[in-house]
This record gives sequence, structure tokens and C-alpha cells, in this order.
Amino acid sequence: PATRSGMVDEERGLPPPKPWERAALDVANAATSLPPAHFVDPSAKPPVAPPSASDDDVDPSACSAGRVSHTVLQAARFMQHPSVRAMGRDEMRAFLRSNGLRAYDVDQAFALAAASARSTARAWPSHGNAPPAPPAIGLASSALTAVGAASGVALRPRLARAVLVCVLAAIASFALCRLVLALAVRQRRRPQLDAPAPPAGSAAAAVPALG
Repeated sequence: PATRSGMVDEERGLPPPKPWERAALDVANAATSLPPAHFVDPSAKPPVAPPSASDDDVDPSACSAGRVSHTVLQAARFMQHPSVRAMGRDEMRAFLRSNGLRAYDVDQAFALAAASARSTARAWPSHGNAPPAPPAIGLASSALTAVGAASGVALRPRLARAVLVCVLAAIASFALCRLVLALAVRQRRRPQLDAPAPPAGSAAAAVPALG
């Protein structure tokens, strides 16, 4: 099994392992400890397991049904770990290949992880995930989705959230424009209000003020 320790790295002059590398040892050990018969036959082209309804897991029934190997299942779970989501596809592929996974197994793991990510509305992988929406926007988008469903219009949660964000942005832009316009008018009137009064004996003082 593949192992890596900080003491060996220091003796070899290598940098310390990254956080995701320690979690990856489970994937590497699973790949090297399983017998060859446990792997699926590449020529059989088994279908990828259906997406999972869970957030941070993939469908374990795919392994029991024989459609993917246990190693592929472990690799797909590893890809969805929060500490490794910042890795790019090339770096992830090279890391899994260097830890004993075959190219076919890596391809299946990518497909299985992508299917599970799509089912949970999360994109894979190089750019990371978008930050979660604030609670207020989440509640408002849920309400908008419910109103749309009641009126016969099917709105997906992501589409409802996008519509809500656009409406809030338009309202904020309108309020900002009104604020800027009010400040401009106030700055334009201020020189007239702050002008000094004419002398008492001048002709301007004899003219009565209008209004």
C-alpha cells in the first residue's frame, strides 16, 4: 500500500504533505489492497451509477450491483471531499494515477463524482463551488418557487434565486440612482443658499425677494 510520512519527506527534502494528501491515502490503499478480480472489466463498459440524493456521498448501491468497483466508489467519494475540491482535473488525475488507480478507474470515478455533483447542484471541479446564498435570499427564493408552483409555473430553485437576485439588484440600482440625483440637486442649490447677503445700501438690497 502507498504510504507517506512527514519524517521520510524531511529526509528526502520534500515539502510536507498537503491536507488532502493524507485523506488520499485511503484511496491509494484501497486500490493496492483489492484483488484484481474485484475490478470491473474495461471491455464490458459498465454504466455509471445513478446520481445520489446525498450531499457528500455517492450511491453505494453502485458498488454492490457490480457496476463500479469499490476503488472507483472510494475515489469518487474522495473527489467530493471538501479539502480536495480546489484541485484541478489534471492534478487530481495525476494524483490518483500515481497512487495505483488505472486510467479506466479514474475515468469512471470522474463520471461518478460528476453525476453526484449534478444531483446536488454543485459543479466539478477546477473553479470550486459558489458560496452558499444568504438565508434571506434562500427563504425568498423558496417562497418564489412556491408561488410559481401554485400559479402553474415550474421554477427551479436556482432559477428562482437568480430571478430574485436580479429583482433585488434592480431595486438597489434604482434606490442608488435616486440617492445620487438627490445629492446632485442639493449640491447645485447649496451655492445659492450660502451666498452672502448684499450690503444694506446697495441696489440689490432694495429689490424685494421673490417667493
